[in-house]
Amino acid sequence: DNEDDIAWLLGAVQRVVDPLLRRYETVEALYRAAALPVLPIRAGYESFDSFLMRAEGKSLVCINLDKPTVRIHFSLLHEMAHYLFHANADLPIDVLPKLLYDDTVNAEVRPEYIANKFAQFFLVPFEDAENIVLRWPRFDLPSDYLSRHRTSSQVLTNAIYDLLRIKSKSGATPQYVEVKAAVEAVANEYGGDSDLQVFLEQEGRALRARLV
Repeated sequence: DNEDDIAWLLGAVQRVVDPLLRRYETVEALYRAAALPVLPIRAGYESFDSFLMRAEGKSLVCINLDKPTVRIHFSLLHEMAHYLFHANADLPIDVLPKLLYDDTVNAEVRPEYIANKFAQFFLVPFEDAENIVLRWPRFDLPSDYLSRHRTSSQVLTNAIYDLLRIKSKSGATPQYVEVKAAVEAVANEYGGDSDLQVFLEQEGRALRARLV
């Protein structure tokens, strides 16, 4: 709760995500294991991405189906992090972490920062980003990496840039736009898959059946 050092926070989140990822390879498996219900609704593209609701010891994630699949995938993991880490925290709605690449993370944005990094490490394992950084600026990546990991070039760029900032010598970190351009040059974007859509449909039907 009181740690604001970027490197420490990233390491702490990694230590939580790695064993989960070994046991639950997909977001669907993680949600089923946690028995965390999902309510999918149509709220319009300009509306919210997702949010976690709690009442009397019960929790539920509401997800906006009008967002792109890659965004839905990230949002599900983001809300799972809040479920796991912030059970007793009264978090504000629609707070986006600002100054993501400062040297510290203040208390106000720390929950959102941690939730974002939880999703990031689940989608781009720490070991993958570390292997890329060890060879940087050489950049080898399977063209289907984003599709296999069901994520976006932005998430991969963030994962690589985080480690470059930590591991690079002072003043040697490349610009974010350089990393972004390198990722986009070699990786094909993930456009979504039916497995996640089926999962959300099943979750919606199951929740409505329970309520009825």
